Amino acid sequence: MALRNLQRSLDIAIRSRRKDDGDFLIHGALFELVGEEWAISEAGLECPTRGYLVSETDFMDEPPPLPLPSPNRAAYEQCQPQRPDWVEGGLWQILVARAKPHFPIRRGPVAMIPRWAPLTKTPRELGLLS
Repeated sequence: MALRNLQRSLDIAIRSRRKDDGDFLIHGALFELVGEEWAISEAGLECPTRGYLVSETDFMDEPPPLPLPSPNRAAYEQCQPQRPDWVEGGLWQILVARAKPHFPIRRGPVAMIPRWAPLTKTPRELGLLS
């Protein structure tokens, strides 16, 4: 089953990236498939079979840190994209819960800072060479 799911995920991701013909093509890079109809992608929460997409910008940022009894925290906890009429409430809660950790995507300059720094000493000076 795991291999079947992996194969399906790769198939959808590749066909979507190439813009091949098909009824299950997503708009962004695939993060996760949820069930048979739903995908979480870089574009947002998608149901390609129905042409439905909740943009990643529709998800609210992280709540303010505790212990702030602010209306912003309550707004965050209540904030979720509007459920379509054709989706059952329990499924929608699962979909939103799975999507929230991915969104909103932060694309600022902080994400582009390299996690490495050049050496200021040669390997011989560091004692790595004899």
